[in-house]
Amino acid sequence: MATSLQYGGWLAPGWVFLGSLLAIVFAFWSYRFTNPPMSKLARAGMALLRGLVLIAVWLLATGFELHWVDLQKIKSRVVVLLDQSASMRLVDGAGNRFETSKNIISQLDYQSLSDSIAIEYYAFSGRPEKVNRDAFLNPPNGGASNLESALLNLDRTGSGDLDALVLITDGAFNKGGSSLAAAKQLHAPVYVIAVGDSLPQKDVQVRGFAGPARSYVGEKATLETSLSMAGVEGELITVQLTDENGDMLESRRVTPNSGDELSRFSFSVTPHTPGLNTWTVTASSIPGEVDHSNNSRQIAIQVEDRRRRILLFSGRPDVEISDWVRALEDDPDTDVEVVIGEGEGEGTVRGEWYDIPFDSLDAAIIVLAGPFSRQALNTMQSLASSRLPMMVVTGASRVDRSALGALLPRVGAWVDETPEQAVPVLPQREHAIFTLQKTWLPSGRDPQPVNLPDVAFRKGIVLAVASKNGIRRPAVLDMSENGVRTLVIAAEGIGGWSRTLRPMDPEGGEYYDLLNRILRWLTSNSEAETIVLQASQSIVGVGEEMELLAYVSDEALRPLRNLTLNGRAVDPDGDVQQMVWVAEEAGVYKGLFTPDKKGRWRAEVWRVDDRDRQNVGRTEFMVQPFRLEYVESRMRPDRLRDIAEATGGSFLLPEKAAAVSDLLPRGEGVQEQPRAWRPFGRWLTLLLVSALFGLEILIRTRRGMP
Repeated sequence: MATSLQYGGWLAPGWVFLGSLLAIVFAFWSYRFTNPPMSKLARAGMALLRGLVLIAVWLLATGFELHWVDLQKIKSRVVVLLDQSASMRLVDGAGNRFETSKNIISQLDYQSLSDSIAIEYYAFSGRPEKVNRDAFLNPPNGGASNLESALLNLDRTGSGDLDALVLITDGAFNKGGSSLAAAKQLHAPVYVIAVGDSLPQKDVQVRGFAGPARSYVGEKATLETSLSMAGVEGELITVQLTDENGDMLESRRVTPNSGDELSRFSFSVTPHTPGLNTWTVTASSIPGEVDHSNNSRQIAIQVEDRRRRILLFSGRPDVEISDWVRALEDDPDTDVEVVIGEGEGEGTVRGEWYDIPFDSLDAAIIVLAGPFSRQALNTMQSLASSRLPMMVVTGASRVDRSALGALLPRVGAWVDETPEQAVPVLPQREHAIFTLQKTWLPSGRDPQPVNLPDVAFRKGIVLAVASKNGIRRPAVLDMSENGVRTLVIAAEGIGGWSRTLRPMDPEGGEYYDLLNRILRWLTSNSEAETIVLQASQSIVGVGEEMELLAYVSDEALRPLRNLTLNGRAVDPDGDVQQMVWVAEEAGVYKGLFTPDKKGRWRAEVWRVDDRDRQNVGRTEFMVQPFRLEYVESRMRPDRLRDIAEATGGSFLLPEKAAAVSDLLPRGEGVQEQPRAWRPFGRWLTLLLVSALFGLEILIRTRRGMP
């Protein structure tokens, strides 16, 4: 329904009418005589064409518009949200959940509601997807259900405020956070129609199967699994562990004594090959189970060939060496070989001179706490002449000159100096670790003051200096040559930062991060950026969303921002799925996709401008038939009733679903919707003028008029 038309424009309507009248008068005046002569009727027609052209141009210039108001009946906005996750395909004591959902949809009296309610339809497993009503006639095709995500994203979709939500679900939510908190954010009543049987069904489920995120070849790893057994009391159930070749490694038996029992088992495995290793735990099936797909579950663990191996070497016990020992021994990814001499004697306090595994080392850290024995000096000479990456820490006491001599020519060119205490450190040159921006520590705190020894080095690239009251000495130097990395810390204190930072960093995380970055730099021969690709989970179910994170950094693990990445996932058959990557935070990029086949998948990511793909991040993960959705299959009235009550809605069972039509809020009254139409817009006027003017020219030409 619309109100009457009104004029709208920047010029008063009287002047618009007068201008149009003058255009008509001028047009007829211009055709008062013609050559050759024309009849009055022909001259009137030609004048009318010209007049229309002039009026169209005049109305365009004056911004002529027609205004009116539409009166529209106010309708409330109601969303019907249907759970399309895997558990909605189950058949339990309450019947087929999919068929029940279809019946609920058909029971809602939409015809009587259409005059006062605008209904929108959404389906969800994770994020909601807007669909038409007929889409609910198809079986559910989702995986695990995340109602929190559906509700939070629903609030940002559609048009206008939400007046009510009709939620059709079984309440078996197994991903995401609090659905109750998300429902409250809608600020609208939620009418929940609960589908399924709330009583536990006869079912044996492998509920959990967990292990370490990373392991190493030849080292034992413990796998923990939990087995839920409902309605199978007195039945003998066999639980088997198999490797990815299907060979059985271990078998257990359990007989539940109650109707709903949870048993836990631990298995010990020893991986023998690096890469992604998988194991499967399977519980024997019992006749009459509601679902057999959850009797088996896989686990995938990334297995590394070995830990990083570092030699920590000192001539005698010292506070500095104790700090380094503690830090390296606390690092789960480092095997440290500690050799500490007893001073001038040939013996050792820890380790043995003759038992150092030089061939298997990745780097060596030498703390110049002397004096050094002859055997220790010989070992230092061997290290200095090798191509083993090496870090030398002087400490602050008197540096043993014989030790410096043993390190020549790899470390050398020093002069005598006076020891100094508590000298601030300043970056001197941009470096992978010791940056000019002072990002040595993750928090960005300034480097702690250091104590200086009685020598100053004159070789290598000065990365940082210690400066105070005119004192300016090299504190950190890069003496790398011929592709062999050598770092010299001519100070005491970096090892002790774990103590000085303890009030601000009780766990020592910042210091351990710095040490790890130093070791990464020492043992890496690449100066290029790195891309580390990690899967959020080593294993997911078919149809469940997989999240991949790409960490892009330089050789110092400094994050690289504002990059464009490309990537792909390759399924077991070699088919490729492309992925879109978005920046999450500095140096972290996220890619999402949904695997549709079981088996071993691999993923790759690279920079778009890296045409030769010199730096590619790679990872592997497993996709199993097991779905997280089947861990909990019964209907959860407790959760659903809480959502309904907290939002001012109602909790209904399927047999009462038709009553929801009477509970929904109706829109009342009408609202004015202003409308406007400009008949003489720029392009329409140009088209009209061209047509009329062209017609006039055609007629004049055919009648022989100039």
